[in-house]
Amino acid sequence: MRSLPVFLFCAACICAQSRATGVVIDGELNDPIWTHVPPGQLRALESGVPEDGGEIRARISGRFLYLAARLPESSGRVVARSIGKNPSWEAEDSISIVIRVLNENDWMLKIGPLAGYSVEWRWTGEPDWYLSRPDKCAGFLVAAAAGDKEWRAEAAIPLSELGSPGAHGIEISAIRVRAARGAE
Repeated sequence: MRSLPVFLFCAACICAQSRATGVVIDGELNDPIWTHVPPGQLRALESGVPEDGGEIRARISGRFLYLAARLPESSGRVVARSIGKNPSWEAEDSISIVIRVLNENDWMLKIGPLAGYSVEWRWTGEPDWYLSRPDKCAGFLVAAAAGDKEWRAEAAIPLSELGSPGAHGIEISAIRVRAARGAE
């Protein structure tokens, strides 16, 4: 049985911008909003992983939390099956971004290379995750795009759907799962 390489990133700091700028959620990560957001690096948690884990960026602008991830693939191949909202996930590439809103619920946004995504939540401090009702995450916008040697994910989440985050009230962590492949 092959293990899935897992990468981890934690950040307690998110760049904030006072007013919203035009952002197209298309997975391309070429909008001006990403220009001055320093990336957080995903680091391997297991040995033998053939490449760096990628990077993640987060920014609050206007009434939204924006998230972006760039995930390299040295072979140019991804393992992906899931599409749509709340799919039945299989052993495939993905990134799970956990959003902790202090004094509110935790949220987990899982995105795959074909833009399949799911939204789960839990009470802060509880171990179990629950699939979110569609009305609780209706405003989440998610996209993914593939390049020659990478795939990218991008999301915009209304702050109002996360609860009532105040200044410095959001923490982000991310876990990348890279599905097992044949000989690389």
